[in-house]
Amino acid sequence: MGGTYTASDESGDARVFTQALAQRCAERGAQFLYGHDIERLVKAGGAIESIAVRARTIRGKGENLVYLKADEVVAACGSYTAPLLRTVGVDLPIYPGKGYSATFKLLKPELAPFVSTIDDEVKCAMSRLNGHLRVAGTIEIGGYDLSLDTPLARARCKMLADRIEQVLPGVCDTRLEAEGGTPNFWTGLRPATPTNIPYIGKTKVGRLWVNAGHGTLGWTHGAGSGKAIAELISGESPAMNFGFHGFNRPMLNG
Repeated sequence: MGGTYTASDESGDARVFTQALAQRCAERGAQFLYGHDIERLVKAGGAIESIAVRARTIRGKGENLVYLKADEVVAACGSYTAPLLRTVGVDLPIYPGKGYSATFKLLKPELAPFVSTIDDEVKCAMSRLNGHLRVAGTIEIGGYDLSLDTPLARARCKMLADRIEQVLPGVCDTRLEAEGGTPNFWTGLRPATPTNIPYIGKTKVGRLWVNAGHGTLGWTHGAGSGKAIAELISGESPAMNFGFHGFNRPMLNG
């Protein structure tokens, strides 16, 4: 038995990070349209003319469409990027992989890992969040379903509890709700590609760019991907050596 320690590895709270990032962007003039749905991309003359969005209401969708215009448009909608792009003739192999996580209260914090840990034998990853331990390590291919109450979903949630109990017996309260526990189960769609390499760059449609397909590493690669596509749109050559979508490598390196 052995392990690899990576001194530079870190873990954090993605929600706190993105909330703070949104606040900083707003302070610099960015405008966020929360509670809106993208209805369609409006294409004219081989380029994106505008984006039609509609506000959500308590009863459903609002009545009026709003047409947003910009010099350049970046499609960065995770697993929902592919169906959106297909409406304007851009077909990228990005498929949703349904991932699960479980957050359990720590009963013996002194025995829980203080750094992000992966157990390859039982295929689970663990991150410590204050008095809780978050566990992930399962994925399924089933379209855009996000339910947690199906027999399959419940079985996968229980599997996470069983795995962490196997690795760290008695360290967390892994009881299910029916057993008196208070686990927090979550599911989300991971935008997977056949090569596990994201699509970052320009599409064949004018003024339309893409930044999607990061699989399980969206937050990990988010800042670097954002910087790279900003550099590409500005006509600069990104520092990272990467096969950006819609560009050939000699042009970037030259």
